[in-house]
Amino acid sequence: MVSSLSCFLLIFMLLFTNYIHACIQTQRISLLSFAFTLSSPSLNWTSSSCCYWEGITCNRDGWVTHLQLPSKGLKLKVGIFPSSSLANLTHLTHLNLSHNSLSGSLDQTEFFLSLNYLEILDLSYNLLFGVLPSYLPSLLQKLHIRTLEQSPLIHLRTL
Repeated sequence: MVSSLSCFLLIFMLLFTNYIHACIQTQRISLLSFAFTLSSPSLNWTSSSCCYWEGITCNRDGWVTHLQLPSKGLKLKVGIFPSSSLANLTHLTHLNLSHNSLSGSLDQTEFFLSLNYLEILDLSYNLLFGVLPSYLPSLLQKLHIRTLEQSPLIHLRTL
């Protein structure tokens, strides 16, 4: 009886440990740097692994793939979109910061150049302005952009 229970526990652990992942430290630092640019409200990102933070999803290797914080009342301390901290999240496939009070310029093309896997970009219902480059890293056919729908000050530029 004990050996069958031990065998079951061993198999259970082997099967499910592949799904347990830890956040890569540089990803955690980038997210904390992003959170530091916000004036309110504060995000409750306190655990050691950012993969378990609200609005964050990681892949099995610990890379952040989703940053989804819609309708959180987020505001920036200064009117500059935090591209330098988010640019290090190079495995992002989904970036959704819609329905917040983010304000500032999006004219930092180096940020978009680092997002090679981006599929969903939703910055709608914010106070952002500027020009999005048409050469966003993902193919435009694959990239779903929702910034233009309710943000008349954001334009897609063809280069």
